[in-house]
Amino acid sequence: MPTYVPTISVLIPIFNFDVETLIERLALEARQFASEIEIICADDFSHHSFRNLNREVCLRHSVKYIELDQNLGRSKIRNFLAQQALGTYLLFIDCDSAISPEGFLAKYLQSALPNVVIYGGRIYEAQIPVDPKKQFHWKYGHQVEAPNLEKRQLMGHMAFQSNNFLIPKTLFSDLSFDEEILGYGYEDLMLAQILFNKGIKIRHLDNPVIHIGLEDQIDFFKKTKNAISNLAILYVDKKPIETRLTKLIDHTEKTGFRTLINLLAPAFERVFFKALTTLNTPPIWIFQGWKFFLFYIFLRVEEKKRTDL
Repeated sequence: MPTYVPTISVLIPIFNFDVETLIERLALEARQFASEIEIICADDFSHHSFRNLNREVCLRHSVKYIELDQNLGRSKIRNFLAQQALGTYLLFIDCDSAISPEGFLAKYLQSALPNVVIYGGRIYEAQIPVDPKKQFHWKYGHQVEAPNLEKRQLMGHMAFQSNNFLIPKTLFSDLSFDEEILGYGYEDLMLAQILFNKGIKIRHLDNPVIHIGLEDQIDFFKKTKNAISNLAILYVDKKPIETRLTKLIDHTEKTGFRTLINLLAPAFERVFFKALTTLNTPPIWIFQGWKFFLFYIFLRVEEKKRTDL
């Protein structure tokens, strides 16, 4: 444990991913700021092959490495990492990230401000993956998940993601990630909404990481389904979250179309999902339509749970 107080604690939650290239790149740059940067990795009960590999990598680069004996999940593991940090600022980076530009950490050091959250953004590799099963995730990432700096600035807090952001530790300690959100999805937008409601600024910076953890199409759909389920729970529980989907729901409620869509949703969800899984390169609008109707189905399930209590 360092005896100094670093400016930034780089926090990397790991689950079933090889972080060797990421750690090598970060450790190389961190050595230029020996008294200002600490790097902490926490393995969230990965397969032993990844634990063995990443343990050795972190030891080689003098990076603090913690192994957990049970899986905490996306929210809890990040809150756990924050508790281990000594830095004035916390820089969260997803393990399936790559860093290409020089001066990644330097840019955050120069930009850090009290009471300001900074989101550096994400990009995807320029070349479409050779594996056809990963091509839809790449396509969706390019078209939807990786807006440029100008677009992110216009979107404000709704463009925030948890893959690459800097936050003052004192600020995070008062907020943290919602640990009631289980599995994959929307814990980042939930945090962004709370920040927005409290009047805390999210500044967008041109300092992206490359998202290299592309998933097979079916796995990507499964994780999306989990995320939509989470969003339905948050919406029914009246948690303060606003997304494109919740805005659409609110609009159909106001215009009186929700009852009709409730009736049509199961059939349309099946049609859209069949198209997604049978077309070689399904268009993005089919995926978005599937999410829309799936959200209605999950909403009805969650609302029924509340009325049955």
